[in-house]
Amino acid sequence: MWAVYKYLRDKKEALDKERGLRKQAIETAKTESQKPFSAKQQQVYFDLLDTTSLIANLITDPNNDLRRKEAYSTSGFYSGGLCR
Repeated sequence: MWAVYKYLRDKKEALDKERGLRKQAIETAKTESQKPFSAKQQQVYFDLLDTTSLIANLITDPNNDLRRKEAYSTSGFYSGGLCR
């Protein structure tokens, strides 16, 4: 009886170990398959960051930009303190 119990226990342990290795291989394959997409996503993010920074640096103060000041004061849509 002891031999049967030991055989079944060893068989179960071997199957559990194999399942663990298989699960780890699947996770590794999943991570590796997502790498190109993650790299592209990161590249797009940094490109957007650069573009946003460029746009933010190009925006000028409305008090210094005469055309913008005229457009705001004549359009009637804005009557704030920047146009006076």
